[in-house]
Amino acid sequence: MTQTKRGFIESLQVKDTLLSPYEISQEMRLAIGCVSVCSFDEQLQIEHFRGYMIRHKKRDRSPENPELYDCVVSTNQSRAWQHIVWIKEILHIFDQEKQRTQRADALKEMLLSRDTGTPSNGSTGLNVIADKEGLVLALGSAVPRRYRTVLRDQEFLQRYTPEQLEVMLTVPKEKMAFLLDAEFEVKFNSALENC
Repeated sequence: MTQTKRGFIESLQVKDTLLSPYEISQEMRLAIGCVSVCSFDEQLQIEHFRGYMIRHKKRDRSPENPELYDCVVSTNQSRAWQHIVWIKEILHIFDQEKQRTQRADALKEMLLSRDTGTPSNGSTGLNVIADKEGLVLALGSAVPRRYRTVLRDQEFLQRYTPEQLEVMLTVPKEKMAFLLDAEFEVKFNSALENC
């Protein structure tokens, strides 16, 4: 893999339109020869997982013959959450081995940290940090910086309800104020630095 997660996400920031999970997957296919498909799971309870990824390793990959990643997403959430979760899982394709959650103890640590809302510190596992910052990176990839700036400048939060914006932007209404606040850029830039 020649492109980094940070480089890939930064390349999306100049787009002046919303990006769907499919479009981000296609950008990734061209950039690093990996593609993601989405499978829906109605049994997956969002209290535990909103989604996860299955890797199908392939040695000789290219844009024409990409490596496949299957993102499994719970149907027990809004369409906007499904999109953001799929994007979050797509971006995990770039994660290094130490940032992945592959063992039961690493999964348990991640879930406990998520449940308690524990802030990251020096002993926080890299998989936990990657998961926590993944949502910020997914939001910033779905609504690139150039487009976020337009939405802020045109005061979308004042003109539309969170429910209307969720339909328009395919971003969870619970995350709308966070996404369109100037403080989001600080969190987004920090997450980019750490990935």
